[in-house]
Amino acid sequence: TRGVLIGAALIALCLCAALALIGAGAAYFYYSSRGAITRPPIISVPTALPLPTSPTLPPPSPTGGVTPAAGDATPAVGEATRAMLAAIEQQVIALRGLQPSGKFELRFTTPDEYKLKTKGDFETDYSPEEAVDDARVLHALGLLPANFDLYNFYIDLYSEQILGSYDPKTKELYVIKASGKIGGVERQTYAHEFNHALQDENYDMRSLGLSDDACERDTERCAAIRALVEGDSTLLESQWLKRYGTTQDYADIGEYYSNYTSTAYDRAPCYLRDDFYWPYDDGLKFVQGLYDSGGWAAVDDAYRRPPVSTEQIMHPKLYKSGDIPEMIPAPVLTDTLGAGWRQIDSNVMGEWYTRLILLEPFRNSDPQSSDYCKVKSRDSDRMTKAAAGWGGDAYVVSYDESTAQTALVLLTTWDTETDAREFEDAFKPYGKARFKTSPQAHGQGSCWDAGDSGVSCLIRRGSDTLWVIAPDEGMVDRIVGTIPPFG
Repeated sequence: TRGVLIGAALIALCLCAALALIGAGAAYFYYSSRGAITRPPIISVPTALPLPTSPTLPPPSPTGGVTPAAGDATPAVGEATRAMLAAIEQQVIALRGLQPSGKFELRFTTPDEYKLKTKGDFETDYSPEEAVDDARVLHALGLLPANFDLYNFYIDLYSEQILGSYDPKTKELYVIKASGKIGGVERQTYAHEFNHALQDENYDMRSLGLSDDACERDTERCAAIRALVEGDSTLLESQWLKRYGTTQDYADIGEYYSNYTSTAYDRAPCYLRDDFYWPYDDGLKFVQGLYDSGGWAAVDDAYRRPPVSTEQIMHPKLYKSGDIPEMIPAPVLTDTLGAGWRQIDSNVMGEWYTRLILLEPFRNSDPQSSDYCKVKSRDSDRMTKAAAGWGGDAYVVSYDESTAQTALVLLTTWDTETDAREFEDAFKPYGKARFKTSPQAHGQGSCWDAGDSGVSCLIRRGSDTLWVIAPDEGMVDRIVGTIPPFG
């Protein structure tokens, strides 16, 4: 049950600064099997509650929480820089209200050095063979073209202009000197990353569920906690910049973005561009709502009762009401598919990825266009609404090496029969847009000629839907016959 969604690379579990890329979700912060790079700084965010007052900050210690990093490839940090970083630490502590309890290693590095580290993480935690299987899954879902080189794309993306990261496993905090100096970009990055260190020291990210194994088992819970953690640090960094940012800080950040380029992000698949933003955008909205209702104490309460699904992040009322996704057993296709087939993925899709899948065929697919990846509002609204009634799901993807064929099964339960019918109705224009053919009635549902992928069929029964892609209709019928309540 690896779970290819939310990014796909099992690399170092670290939290990256929400500052560099204009998104970069699969790189924003290597959370578990997923990553993301960043988003632009948020200069101002609404705050219904006043910021904590701290007219007199305690004098910073010479080193703050920083432990010198042994064997650093970069020059040692001078005393003046250490004092500045210690002051930022005290400012973050005063704003966020969390107290440090341990030490971490601070490492300043260059973009080239960090790229080598990223490549090493990939070689250790994510193989080219795994990337090929992940690309097969994403192609079956209509999110990637066939034979997409996902492995090398991720290496490029993960190493492109990351400004900082914190690794809860190794307790290492990296700051990348984007401009060759410690300026406004690096100062804001440090505030963001030091807040991640505070989160870890106070709530233990790994025990919270942000470990490779836990995230593989339940990508939905992992994504939800990622959004909580990144939304927390994104709000914190915006408060830090608003209160403590200097004129020079703003000038440095403006200069950085005026010269910024993002080669890997510019050629990123459309779904990935949205996924890059998600923990920062929806995570910030989720955390902002908590903060508006009760300050940082309300955010702290969320770590004691963490969200468990992307649905809860996107619909905070469902988090507050305790709406829990229904657990759906993953379909077992071993005997049905026969010899030669192997399962390459099985997990939960969730509302967020259900929405991404529905939106994909309606996007502007011209990377040279200024509207690349945009969706017309009419289509966006319809597909977003169709995904919103999600109640729980399970998917499984299998592959036959000898025939290069893929089989996909997604079983979804919806909150109501009306919600299931809305999804069924939205799936018809989705199928036509993706497969360029009209649906044909087949058995209990509708099927589309999916070209090289075979046939794609959707069946609804009450508040449940079943989506099957298989080489031919005969195999679809065999699969459907093994899955209650459809068989």
